[in-house]
Formats: sequence, C-alpha cells, structure tokens
Amino acid sequence: MSKDSLSTVRMVMIAAALIWIAGAGWFLLADSIGELGSRSSDYRREAARCSGSYSSRYSCKSSAMISLENSAFIAWSLRLGAIFGPPFGLAFVFRQMRRRHEEAAAEQARRRALRKRTA
Repeated sequence: MSKDSLSTVRMVMIAAALIWIAGAGWFLLADSIGELGSRSSDYRREAARCSGSYSSRYSCKSSAMISLENSAFIAWSLRLGAIFGPPFGLAFVFRQMRRRHEEAAAEQARRRALRKRTA
C-alpha cells in the first residue's frame, strides 16, 4: 500500500468516524437530555410514593435520586460507548495498517541496503 493510498484511507476513515459520531450522537442523545435528575418522570413518580415525616420523605427521595442517577450514569456510559466505540475501533485498525506499512517499508530499505553492501 503506497503512502498516498494510506493517506486516502485515513481521510475516508476520519470522514466515516465524524459521520458516525454526528449521526449516532443525534439519535442516541437528542431525545434524552431532559431525562436526568429531578426533571425526569421516573423521579417524580418515585418521589410521589414517598410519605411519612419530613426526614423519611427526604430519605426516600434521596435514595430514589441516587438510584436513578446510577442507572442514568450506566445508560449514558453505554450511549457514549456506542457513539465513540466504533470510531476508536477504526482508529485502531488504521494504526495497525500504518504500522504494517511502515514495517514493510523498513524491511525493503534493509534489503536494499544489504544488497548494496554485498554487491
């Protein structure tokens, strides 16, 4: 693979990664911005179930908030993994391709140098 074709492959991979990030980001994150914290419908539903004295309601709401924040963290982590995982995979593949290309070029240079010494 020549250096020019490697550069072309790099540009194509960068374009594909940016398109993936934009598209997947839009589909996975656009509708879920308001789902977090005390604005979420799940939190409101859990908070409405809390009853009793002020301290027991506070404790109930706090535990509901912590539980929902933990599950929101996991959900956001999975979404971000789905958005950025494939571009990082492409970057890894390109790095391996470039390394093999550089190793092959170095091997050819060693062989040429050896031929010159023996000739």
